[in-house]
Amino acid sequence: MVHCSNENFKWVKQYSLLLMKFLNEYSWLTEAFVLDFFTENHWNKLPLCWSSFLSNVGPQELGDWLSEGDISYKQVWPLSLQAYRATVNALALTRKPISSPEAVYLFLNKIIPGHPHQEVPTDMTKVSKIKWLKAVNEFSATGGQHVNLEHIFRRRVRPKKQHEILRLTQVIDLVLKQIQCDQVIDVGSGQGHLARLLALGYHFQVATVEAEEQHVSGAQKLDEQALSHMKKKEQRLAYSVEEDISNELIEKYKKFPVCCHEPPKHLRYCVSASSTPDDLLQVLNDSWPSTKDNFFNDVTHFGLVGLHTCGNLASTMLRLFTETSEARMLLSVGCCYMKLDINRATLEALISKYYPDKRRYGLRSVSHADRITFTEYVQKALNRIQLYIPDKDVNSSWVASYLEQWEHVVVFYSLRLLLAPVIESLVLIDRMLYLYEKGIPSLLIPLFDPDMSPRNQVLLAVKVPDPPEKQASASQPKSSSLISQV
Repeated sequence: MVHCSNENFKWVKQYSLLLMKFLNEYSWLTEAFVLDFFTENHWNKLPLCWSSFLSNVGPQELGDWLSEGDISYKQVWPLSLQAYRATVNALALTRKPISSPEAVYLFLNKIIPGHPHQEVPTDMTKVSKIKWLKAVNEFSATGGQHVNLEHIFRRRVRPKKQHEILRLTQVIDLVLKQIQCDQVIDVGSGQGHLARLLALGYHFQVATVEAEEQHVSGAQKLDEQALSHMKKKEQRLAYSVEEDISNELIEKYKKFPVCCHEPPKHLRYCVSASSTPDDLLQVLNDSWPSTKDNFFNDVTHFGLVGLHTCGNLASTMLRLFTETSEARMLLSVGCCYMKLDINRATLEALISKYYPDKRRYGLRSVSHADRITFTEYVQKALNRIQLYIPDKDVNSSWVASYLEQWEHVVVFYSLRLLLAPVIESLVLIDRMLYLYEKGIPSLLIPLFDPDMSPRNQVLLAVKVPDPPEKQASASQPKSSSLISQV
């Protein structure tokens, strides 16, 4: 784990400079779009000793080398190639996951004056009881479902996301309780799986923002199903003990709804570069409209979370977090790496020939591209746009010769992809430095099992409140500054 605060800021800054220096040396590789493999002759950009050697290395041997698995070397690999891999592994943030949220607790203990708010023995005992296993051991052997999640939180949730949302929720639960916060905004919430677990499983007040209407309506339907199941379960539990309760208490109990859980409030809204702190507060106000008996209209602070935030959403969340005084916690997980195959690189050569102004055109993704012919791939990829490629070229000998070079594309793409953890490390460290400049300490946590969730780095930031003595002396503590100036 890496944390950025006063005591180690210089180290974090130096680490970022090392990352930038290394990536600058290989900018010819990072700036080479694999899409342009044929149109810009990327293979010839490799050092001659690399291309000559790798032309004779099979995919299995390459895969073993990239993953540093057991490999019986049939020939001597170029020293510069070995150094490239070793430097990547040395510079990238570790992906070995933590085994419990205890490290997060210790981070909070270090940065928050007067922490913990609860008694240490009781609170630490609860934290230490949470132990995270390897992902393969978290799922049942029969149904392949997470053994520590109720089935209402597993509904239409893939095992990878089950693994992620449970660990995230346990961390969020720990942090929000320590900073005495009970409201959350889930940005880019999708079908609302994380928000549902936070609201119905951990009893936080959760609002979600999602740009796609179908995701919003889908999340609401899943909420209804979860509430229906919980209500039936609680009714069965309540009536099973009626014989041990007086009739007077039974009648009094029946006056109240059995299920009092509050589901997430789902809003359709697109968070963008133009979004402001007022927009975030409006989300809370729209979720819990101001009424005489509604305490939600008096927003003191809330947490901001985002799981697999794509594009510019992560950086926008970061800015909104720093600019919104009421936002006390940020928890952000990046999106997945992009994929590319030999068919797309070959099709790009055809597009460049007939439509040079359409280079790098955004085409629809094609499922199972490795299981269909190139002709079928072209038809499906160009199905929704007005681009026509003559069949004589699609089935030409030169296109066939490109397709035969699939191993070269795999090799080049793999060498480039090897840099992805280093690039991701620099992006995350840069975000930590940005937060530090705003007076906000942060922590990078390898939270997930990388075998199941490769993008396992979670960025956690918590605004440091005033010391207890200053809070006590303030005439209006709710309006006091939340960030200590550095």
